[in-house]
Amino acid sequence: MAEEIRDKIDAQTASANNRMLTSPVASLALLGTAISRALKIRSKTLDDFTKVAHEAIRTHIPKTDEEKINLFQSRFLIHKICLMPIGSKKLKMPDKRDDLNGLYVSKDWDYLSKYVAATSLFGTKKIRFDRNLKVHIHSSIVFYLFHSLYSYNLKMGFQLLQTMCYLHLNKGRSFKQALEFITQQQRPDGSFGFFGPEALKLEKSDPKIKVKFDLYLPITVYAMWTIAEAFRTDYSVFLSI
Repeated sequence: MAEEIRDKIDAQTASANNRMLTSPVASLALLGTAISRALKIRSKTLDDFTKVAHEAIRTHIPKTDEEKINLFQSRFLIHKICLMPIGSKKLKMPDKRDDLNGLYVSKDWDYLSKYVAATSLFGTKKIRFDRNLKVHIHSSIVFYLFHSLYSYNLKMGFQLLQTMCYLHLNKGRSFKQALEFITQQQRPDGSFGFFGPEALKLEKSDPKIKVKFDLYLPITVYAMWTIAEAFRTDYSVFLSI
């Protein structure tokens, strides 16, 4: 992965363009660095990029709430890796149904899942809210979770399963069925996702694209992250870094 990232990321570009920090490659690089650190594995390529990202994100001020949320995973990973402060302002989950509805109606489910991850510090902090609100958000998440899985939007499915874990909604038949579906997407070589014609179409659209790295590796990393947290209720990947 480090060798592939070396081809994808130019340190000067990352430093000059803060949008690089929210790119899938940058997020994957930081997540890979954090997981490698947890396994006592070091990579100079990943360590060098982390230093560049650390400096870029340390001096960058998000202009919108969306940018703040999108940057939170990178900021929190750098915080865990480099002991960088994550900021004094704490995010809170809405405590009223209308406010919660507004969060995913005015934004989208991708934003809501990232907001929950940021609020709970990726499962390292417990979130408490009204029982009636809990029932409401559970039914809403389950509906869109299965919609995402049946549409084969695996990345969104992973995010929503993690959201259920972070909100302690990871019990019951719906959660188990979704998790079983995820585990059935593992290929014989260990990677996740059966993309078939889509993968061939992606390769033909751009000769620079490497399906194994650009498609299967990110999906596999997020699948393993989700499965690890879903099967163990007391486990958080970010607590192990």
